Amino acid sequence: KVIGGNHNITWTDGPMMKAPYLGSGKGIVIEDDVWVGAGATLLDGAFLAEGSVLAAGAVLTGKTKPYSVYGGVPARFIKFRFQKNEIIRINSAKYTYQQLINIYE
Repeated sequence: KVIGGNHNITWTDGPMMKAPYLGSGKGIVIEDDVWVGAGATLLDGAFLAEGSVLAAGAVLTGKTKPYSVYGGVPARFIKFRFQKNEIIRINSAKYTYQQLINIYE
């Protein structure tokens, strides 16, 4: 599921199920080469970085690191898919060495 907003939970003009739907304007980003497990949910503001895996049933509310595995409710970092030096080699054409070190430290 990809859910780009929320209901107004402070609305008092009727039953909660009829509360207006609000978009936050944060948006959802899904980069290249990702895997989203069955039943996973990406909420408004989620950023699924390149090469990431989101485990089945996970709920992502924030940003993942490239080539990482996240799972749980809310989704949390589990591990990187590859060793740091291999990720740096894969991405060396896209990022500077210092940018890559900052991502993985």
